[in-house]
Amino acid sequence: MSAYLVDLREPDDRLCLYFVPCTVLNVYGGGMALVRVCPMEGPGKTTMEFDGYDVDEGEKCEEHYEFLRHAALANHRLCEEVQYNRER
Repeated sequence: MSAYLVDLREPDDRLCLYFVPCTVLNVYGGGMALVRVCPMEGPGKTTMEFDGYDVDEGEKCEEHYEFLRHAALANHRLCEEVQYNRER
């Protein structure tokens, strides 16, 4: 497990805990998110599952969701590229 420590009293700071090999817990000023990486049958197939828990509602919650989605898609692309290069 690795962690980046921050001051959670700051609204833009967050605590990210990585439980290798397949779980990430993000805790931030307005809530938390749990990300699970789930290998599927056969090599090279994986899904990512997200659960978000926000105390904020409305626009602030939507902004956070979009940030998480953007980061997850970027990470997914990176993982695919690494896997592709490993198989070459």
